[in-house]
Order: sequence, then C-alpha cells, then structure tokens
Amino acid sequence: MPSPFSLVPVLVVSALSAVGLFVIGMPPISTIASHYFVKWHPVARQTKVAQTVAGFQTMFQLSAAIDLGLFDTLKLKGPLSAEQLADELRAPLHSIRALVGALCESGYLVVDGFGRYLNSATSLHHLTSGLDPSKDMRPWGSSVLEEPGETEQHPLWTHFAKVTGPMAISNARSVVHDFPHGFAGSVLDVAAGSGQYAFEVVRQLPKSRVTLFDFENVLDVARAVGEADATVDMKRVTFFPGNAFTDTPPDVPYDAVIITNMLHLFSADANLGLLKRVHSWLKPGGHVFIVGICPPTTPYSLWEGQSMMRAFSLVILAMTRNGKAYSATEIDDMLQQAGFAKSTSTNLFPISTLIVSKTV
Repeated sequence: MPSPFSLVPVLVVSALSAVGLFVIGMPPISTIASHYFVKWHPVARQTKVAQTVAGFQTMFQLSAAIDLGLFDTLKLKGPLSAEQLADELRAPLHSIRALVGALCESGYLVVDGFGRYLNSATSLHHLTSGLDPSKDMRPWGSSVLEEPGETEQHPLWTHFAKVTGPMAISNARSVVHDFPHGFAGSVLDVAAGSGQYAFEVVRQLPKSRVTLFDFENVLDVARAVGEADATVDMKRVTFFPGNAFTDTPPDVPYDAVIITNMLHLFSADANLGLLKRVHSWLKPGGHVFIVGICPPTTPYSLWEGQSMMRAFSLVILAMTRNGKAYSATEIDDMLQQAGFAKSTSTNLFPISTLIVSKTV
C-alpha cells in the first residue's frame, strides 16, 4: 500500500493550480510546479508520457480558435461567457464550451470571477490580429472527416480496436474485479471493440457468458484477440455483428451490459434512444457499465489528466457529426431519463471514467 506521504506532491500541485485561477493573465502555476513534479513522481511521469503522445491535440485547439477568430473576438468584446462567444462566433454552444475549456487548460484563455473568458497575457500579445470584427466567421463544430467517425463499418474503428486493446486490459481487469456481482450471468458488450472487457468477464467469472455486439469489421479484431489468448474460454463467447441503434442482440434479457467508448460519438437524443434500448435488454435489477472519457465540468483542472480530457472533447467535435464528450453528470441524466437508477462514477487511469447504474 502506498504511503500517505506519496500524495503530498499531488496535493501541493493541486493547491498551486487553484491559486493560479485567481491571477488573471498569469499562466497556470501548475505548469511550473509539474515540470519538477513529473521528474520523480511515477504516476505523474506516466501521465506526462500519455499527454506528450497526444500533444497534437493542443495544436488542433489552437488552430480551431484562430480559424474562428476567437482571440480577436475576446480582444474586442471580452470578457464573454461561453453562450456569448457561441453567439458572436455563430458556432454551436457545445463546441465552444469544449474549445474554451481546452484553451483554458492550455493557458491561452483565463476565466474571471463571473465565469467569463478572457485572453491570457500571452494570447493577447501573440494571437490577436485586429481583424475586422464584421468579417463573417464560418460555422464550426461539425466533422472534418469525409466520412464521420460514427459511420457504420468505418475503418477507423478497426484501427482503434487494435491500438486501444492493450491499453484497455488494466481497466477491464479492475472493473470486473470490483463488480463481480454485476457481471455474474449473461453479459452483453455493446461497442465491444477489441473485446477486452468481455474477455475479462470470462477470465474472472467461470460461470458467466458474454456476447460481443459491434460492427462486423470490428468483431473480426476481437475474435482474433480472443482466439490468440489461451486464458479466454471461447466456448462462452458469442459474436453478434450489428448496429446497436437498429438491431436487437440475441438471448435477451441480460444480467449486465457494458458500453465502452461509444456515447461520445452521438447526440444526446440518439444516446437516450440507445439507453432506452439497453434498458429493455436487461433483466430487472440488471447493471449497465459505461466506460468513456468524461471532461470535467469546471473551467479549470487540478490534475494533469483532465487537460487530456478537454483536448479529447475537441477531437470528438472534429470526427463526428453530432458527437460530444459528455460529463458524468450528463450521462447520469440520460440514464435516469431512460429508466435507470441514479448512477455512480469512478475515475479509471489515466483519463477514463466508469459510470455504473441498474434498472429499477
């Protein structure tokens, strides 16, 4: 068990981050502190590596803001709330909220005491150009891909399943270990991807059976993963190719349903419809386990991983038509509207969130 003193540097950096919130125009103090912190704290080092790998996302958010004219708008009319910015830039509100959250995390914007946004000193000096404010600014916030990521059989998801499969093993192991009663019996894995969560159920619970539900091209990846793993009893594994919005899986009702990295691809209305379908696939008292990346609801963060969550919000805007990285609170609202009990949420390393609920 780690010593309580190992948390001291985490608390110190968190406190410094909070102090930095009140210094308008000043870069986050956590940036300075974490430079030294990550050199010797092992968890911080791991997070920093992951953050570096995803460093392209920072350039993405900066490019989007410049393209919109966000910095110039704030220079001329700031401070502005997210709602006011969305109106000024003629952009969807959920897109602007995701963008300004990420820009605050990166130090390009700051927040005043009323929750309004301002250019940081650096942005004011280097990123404003005095453009004509009457110039039309194109709408922003829809997919830049020729085929958005939610397109059925999109090849992106084959690659995603292959790349993220190994990273899912640790979280899958801990989730199944922590909720053995929830996964007992029959389990449906919606948007199964590489199948690691379903396969972990088979490994840990010898009496459980699992059904993997995903597009056929993705299930090909999961099938190869399972067949290559001697610890997975493939006799207790079923593969069902299909679309969760239109197709009904076999052998309903189930004791549990897992949904991994899916809700952020679709609109809130589409997700509500999906969750109602999931509710109908579950037995009374059956559990639903949702794993995804949920950005924080505050305009600042107290740990490094949350900056990656904000950057992820922008990636989703770029690769989907109507998708959004939903907060845990927003997902809880959807679940309750779909007939589930109030959910609980738990952070998974490094940036994922587990949300658990059950039918009532």
